[in-house]
Amino acid sequence: MKIHIPYKETKQFSDLAIDYQENNKGFKDFINYFPNIDNFQKQIQQKSKHFINREILVSVLEEQNSNIHLTASSKNNIKLLKSENTYTITT
Repeated sequence: MKIHIPYKETKQFSDLAIDYQENNKGFKDFINYFPNIDNFQKQIQQKSKHFINREILVSVLEEQNSNIHLTASSKNNIKLLKSENTYTITT
């Protein structure tokens, strides 16, 4: 049996986070796309038209994280950012 518990009911998220997750139209002037699978593809298409110096991005992230122990997986994920078909989701 699968149970779905809405974010709001968990009492673990701020009103701001809940409004964003629930696609509150008050955010429309501040974001391009609300977080859902269909919109991720639209956002990727839009971002693929922007130049990003991925070498510098990776270099800076490696430097910023040089004093902490990263797992091999985390190090690999940073290196993946060099690839033109790698994107991140930041919330």
